[in-house]
Amino acid sequence: MRPRSEPDPIFLPDAEIAKRVSMSQAQWEATAVVLERSGLPKRDPLFNNQRCWPSVRAFLFRRSGHADPTAEASSIVENLDAFRTPRRRRAGT
Repeated sequence: MRPRSEPDPIFLPDAEIAKRVSMSQAQWEATAVVLERSGLPKRDPLFNNQRCWPSVRAFLFRRSGHADPTAEASSIVENLDAFRTPRRRRAGT
């Protein structure tokens, strides 16, 4: 295992993904064929036919009905005051 200061690689080979989901490589490859039909990220030829691990992880969390605990919070900030109409000033103030 790598020290925590070193970030995880984004693209991983199927053999590494199989380890992370506790399957043999043969089991994972058979499972991946089925899961690709429902949205599992495919291997990317630009990255040595590896899969994007954060996308695979997010897919598996969504499929199991859970939120990905490593997902970043939305950058959208609610501003409900934006819907209020400004008050008119009285004459002479």
